[in-house]
Amino acid sequence: MIQRIGQSATAALALWFSVCGAAAAVSVPLQDFQLPQLSGLTARLEATRQGTPDAVRIVFDKDDPQRRMLFVRAKPTGAAPGARAVAFRYRLQLDRPARARFAALVREADGESWVKVARPAELATEWTVARVSVAAMRPTDFSPLASGTIEWGTVRWVCLGLVLDGSAKGTLEISEARLTDEPQHPTAPLRLTGEGPGAWTLHKDAAAQGTLTTPNEGPVGQPCLKVEFTFPGGRHMFCTNSLPMPSVDLEGYRALRLTYKATPPPGISGLLVLLSEDSGACYRADPMPTPSAEWKTSTIPLDQFRLAEWTQDPDGTLDMEKVVSVWVGAHGVAAGAGGAGTLSVCDLELVPFPR
Repeated sequence: MIQRIGQSATAALALWFSVCGAAAAVSVPLQDFQLPQLSGLTARLEATRQGTPDAVRIVFDKDDPQRRMLFVRAKPTGAAPGARAVAFRYRLQLDRPARARFAALVREADGESWVKVARPAELATEWTVARVSVAAMRPTDFSPLASGTIEWGTVRWVCLGLVLDGSAKGTLEISEARLTDEPQHPTAPLRLTGEGPGAWTLHKDAAAQGTLTTPNEGPVGQPCLKVEFTFPGGRHMFCTNSLPMPSVDLEGYRALRLTYKATPPPGISGLLVLLSEDSGACYRADPMPTPSAEWKTSTIPLDQFRLAEWTQDPDGTLDMEKVVSVWVGAHGVAAGAGGAGTLSVCDLELVPFPR
């Protein structure tokens, strides 16, 4: 059964977006909100007139601890070529704690569908601005064709809501949702390691030795990545550590900032810092951050990342919307008989361009 909110206040929406979206070449309101059949939770859709046009209120209850999706779907009022994001205002209350992340799903007329899970949704009792990037969306598991690009002229539905982990009960209100090409302007750093040391994975040459731990040995006793490794001498070795990028909108960030200390084997002159795209193309920081026996913070502008010589990229340009992981480690030929090295990293962040 589909529950629907009517197309009232369309004229008010048009006026609103003509003002708020004046700087955007693409500003396509979403209307005719519906609540589709949902799995693993109960929900109902209500209209609300809290001083904002055509807002909807979703009341939901979820006992299932498994991950579930809470979506409301709406129709674009026109084509949106070049759209960068779904922008909207929201209020969110949770009576039972759960991990909630904003998400968007786009469905085309031929059945192809695309999804993007964004950053955690903050509780908000006042109307708050948010957005979910529609760049680099991935095909859903049930998408039949997966052509590689969204055909915006054939988009039938845009679904917007939450991905919920754990038992949850609450209300989500959404207002003034639209597709837009307005760029994101982040105002604070994005911590890539989350609340802890980060979910790092160690990668090394078979002839190298290395162990990865996450002790409380950061600058102020916080958890950090710590790698102890050994390179034999006389041949090229590598010991690197990868961290998956959070599934958020990375537009608007202009530098990678990391706090580290490193003592590499003799003959290794710097740290290997990479950004890896989903195609496998890697971009390395040039110049390389220098070793330091004491904790040091280095800020690397994204325009100082160059295509690594051992990978290929047809366009030869770093695209942050395609970046899936960041790598930090060491590589090269150790001098003499080789030797041991250590690397510790914490507070790995993307930094916005000063405005």
